[in-house]
Amino acid sequence: MPASPRSEAEIGIKERDGLTPRQQHSRPERWGMAEYGEWNRKGATLSDVTAKKEYGLSRDFIVKGIRAGKLEYREGAIWGNPYLRVLRSQLEQYIAEELGGDRLSSGKNQTELRKINKEMVDLKRRLSELQARRTELEKALKMSPTEHGAAPDALRPARAGLRVPARR
Repeated sequence: MPASPRSEAEIGIKERDGLTPRQQHSRPERWGMAEYGEWNRKGATLSDVTAKKEYGLSRDFIVKGIRAGKLEYREGAIWGNPYLRVLRSQLEQYIAEELGGDRLSSGKNQTELRKINKEMVDLKRRLSELQARRTELEKALKMSPTEHGAAPDALRPARAGLRVPARR
């Protein structure tokens, strides 16, 4: 059974300055770090688990940044599993400072490549579904006669080099 994630008390987040996390967020000097509304913007935050997937970071690296005052965070829990939510812009800046800009850009490139590959697979799957549906419809049109027993203009062969204009 995998080891359960360590609680914030075990890694020393809650004891910082003797304040609870809620009190830490309400300190005026911390307000200046994040832009107004940045926590509410789509894609502006990510969890420690997502940071591990996208940038290859450990939770301890993020906690180190929080303790150093470089990262703002919010706590959350889903189905009893605690996680840390941090601002993407601050995390990227912290990665660039600590690990270098090359590590940041390679992590971003790998993530973008993974997304592109996934989208290509999805598009190929969708294309094959559409092609299968098209062949079904073409077979159905060829087998069933239309109202007067004639094929639609699009399926009629051109006679003696003359092309029949398609209906609009």
